[in-house]
Amino acid sequence: MKHIYSDRIKAVMRLFVEGIQKSQKAVSISIIRIADHLKELQQVENRIKDMLYELTSTLRSTSAIFAPLIAGVTLAITKLITNVINSMSDKIPTQKLSYESSSVFAGIGQSFALDNIRPEYFVLVIGIYIIELVFILTRFTNGIDDGDDKAAFMYSLRDPNPF
Repeated sequence: MKHIYSDRIKAVMRLFVEGIQKSQKAVSISIIRIADHLKELQQVENRIKDMLYELTSTLRSTSAIFAPLIAGVTLAITKLITNVINSMSDKIPTQKLSYESSSVFAGIGQSFALDNIRPEYFVLVIGIYIIELVFILTRFTNGIDDGDDKAAFMYSLRDPNPF
């Protein structure tokens, strides 16, 4: 009994040992009822897994498809905004603008601090974020589906087809 890790099996075995002390007929009836109860529990677990499948499949698709897609779009928009602001600051002559207009564009450039932030750093930050997101969502999804099974978690991280 020390090497059995299932709480259900331990409880069934305790009932079996206590029932033997009373009578064999009581033990046989209780074993049949326990077996029926375990079958019902298994059916309930299967129904719950079916109900949670929609949630887990959404989490898997988010970590495998949507998160990298959104990160790519974010990086493309960042590059576009950088190019637009840099071209606006280069093309606008400062002599013809009033003091307030030129200070607005200078303020925009300074608030983004585009000259100081290299795009490689932003890509690195987004990449780290995506890797963390994939690990967290995979761990959460695996916890819902398989419980605390580290082997299944490692396999689902390695699996190229998450569906």
